[in-house]
Amino acid sequence: MHPVVTMMNWSHHLHDNMLAIWHVMDQHIHSRHFWHGVMLTLLIIGFIVLLVLAFMNAPSIPYSGVPYGPAL
Repeated sequence: MHPVVTMMNWSHHLHDNMLAIWHVMDQHIHSRHFWHGVMLTLLIIGFIVLLVLAFMNAPSIPYSGVPYGPAL
């Protein structure tokens, strides 16, 4: 087979496959399950970030039970 015909055939297959991929992606993005998954993922990431920020500000020594007491 001539190389130009082979390249044209390959490019047509690539184009058809890319159209199929875009169609599936479009259906996926317009589904509610996709956005529920995105929302749940963002909530989990936000909760983890809040925990990290809270523990970054936590004292390194155990709390003595007396607020504003002497430093140990």
